[in-house]
Amino acid sequence: MPGKKAKKVITLGNGGSASTASHFAGDLLKTVANDSSMKDISVLKGFKAICLNDNSAALTAWINDSGWDKAYSGLLHTLLEEGDVVLLFSVHGGSGWSGNIVEAMKLAKERGAKLAGLAGFDGGKMKEMCDACVVVPKNSTPHVEGFHGVVQHLIIFRLKELINSVGAGKMKLFADTASVDEINFCIANRVDDGITTNPKIMEATGDLSQGFMTACKTLLDKYPDIPVSLETDLGGIRVFELEDQKEKAKKVLLKQALLLASLGKNAVIKIPICSGGLSAVKELSKKGIKTNVTACMTPYQALKAAEEGATYVSIFANRTLDAHIISLAGYSPGIILTNPNWKQILAENKDRFFEKAWERT
Repeated sequence: MPGKKAKKVITLGNGGSASTASHFAGDLLKTVANDSSMKDISVLKGFKAICLNDNSAALTAWINDSGWDKAYSGLLHTLLEEGDVVLLFSVHGGSGWSGNIVEAMKLAKERGAKLAGLAGFDGGKMKEMCDACVVVPKNSTPHVEGFHGVVQHLIIFRLKELINSVGAGKMKLFADTASVDEINFCIANRVDDGITTNPKIMEATGDLSQGFMTACKTLLDKYPDIPVSLETDLGGIRVFELEDQKEKAKKVLLKQALLLASLGKNAVIKIPICSGGLSAVKELSKKGIKTNVTACMTPYQALKAAEEGATYVSIFANRTLDAHIISLAGYSPGIILTNPNWKQILAENKDRFFEKAWERT
């Protein structure tokens, strides 16, 4: 299964939803890993998936001996582990006569599993109890079941797309905050590959009561096993002056970078994309100091940063999108730097040009 801890997905449903649950488990086991046209079974692994309503012998035994409401919770009692995902399908959202769905959710919550649901009508109990629930707001069983089938295939298609483009286990998720509470929440939810900050984030979410450097040192010491990106600044050099003051920018950034790197082995130094910044990255790379080149607006900038030895790059896709929207509206992207009302211009044109701008991005 893609992912660090190889947990499993357990699906279940009643009636027509049982068929969807079975179909979804089958797609997780096979379709995400291997197309029907592919003969090579070693390309990728699928997800570990079990559909509870597929085993009629076990299911009916629980119904016969313990009653309908305990049918799925009885099976989950044996199969469920902390960190598993329980995916439920129910037209009425587990309300009314679906006591087996409700009891399954109760047990899953007690065991620390994640609950996801596809429901209909008003969402029922699933909308209240699931960590994530897609509700088809239609009071029609055939319509809801039909939409669930579409949503199921969209999820599978997207999972396959992500796995094929990134590769199993290669995607890394970083907590973009300096708040210890927020970082702990992220880590508990497996956003645990690193932490990234900048001065504004430190000011908004960090503890600066003892100064910026102490705040940075505290983060590095508290999370010693994951990289923590700490950002430098240009020391008052304006954007318009960067190309004329390359050496000054390099010296300003290097001085801060070396100081931040001395705070801990897990420090990653964020350097803004500019000529002086890339020169600083090259020197830092030679010293074995990890860097994260930030505010990249194009893949070409990211590739250049990699050539200079950057460990990570941060591509600002949203800012690139903004520039394309402004350009499509007939303005020069330079207004972002020169016109204080550029956000208003962006807002006025966003809906009209969003799709085309996103394609360009």
